[in-house]
Amino acid sequence: MNDGISEEAAQAVSEFIPSTEKLKVLHFHNNMTGDEGALAIAEVVKRSPSLEDFRCSSTRIGDEGGVALSDALGNCTQLRKLDLRDNMLGVEGGISLSKALAKHAELREIYLGYLNLEDEGAIAIANTLKESAPHLEVLEMSGNEITVDAAPAIVDCLATKQFLTKLNLSENELKDEGAIQISKALEGLN
Repeated sequence: MNDGISEEAAQAVSEFIPSTEKLKVLHFHNNMTGDEGALAIAEVVKRSPSLEDFRCSSTRIGDEGGVALSDALGNCTQLRKLDLRDNMLGVEGGISLSKALAKHAELREIYLGYLNLEDEGAIAIANTLKESAPHLEVLEMSGNEITVDAAPAIVDCLATKQFLTKLNLSENELKDEGAIQISKALEGLN
C-alpha cells in the first residue's frame, strides 16, 4: 500500500509470486497500477482461490482492468471482504463484477464507492447480491451517480440482507424519492 506500484511493478509481483493457492489476504491501495497493472494483479487473483480479503483501492483502474479483475474474482469463492473503492470501473466493470459476486456466499463486507457504476452497474450488482452473500453486513456504494431509477433494485437487495449493519449510499443522486424508498426498506429490516 502506498508504494507507487506501476503496471511494470504489478507485472513483477505477478511473476515473482507464482504460487498463491494459500494466500488469504491481498491488499493494493493508493498505487499507480492502472488498467495494465490490473491485468497483472488479476493473474495473481486467479491463482488465489483461498483469498478471503481483497483490497485494490485508489489504484487508477479503469473499465478494462476492472473487467479483468472482476472476472478473476469469480475464482475466489471464499472471499469475505472486498474493497475496490476509488477506481473507475464504470458500468461495464460493474456488470462484470456482478457476475463474479454471484459465486460469493461468504462475502460479509463489500466496498464499491467511487467506481462510476451509474444506475446500470449498481442495478446489476444489487440484483446479484439479492441472490448471493446471505450474511452481508456492510454494503458501501457511495459516489457512483446512482439515481432513483436504481432504488427498486437496491430495495429488493436490502430485503434479503438480515445481517446488514452498515449501508453507505452517500454522494449519489437518489434524491428524496430514492432516499424514501430505501429508508422504508431499512425499516423493514428491524
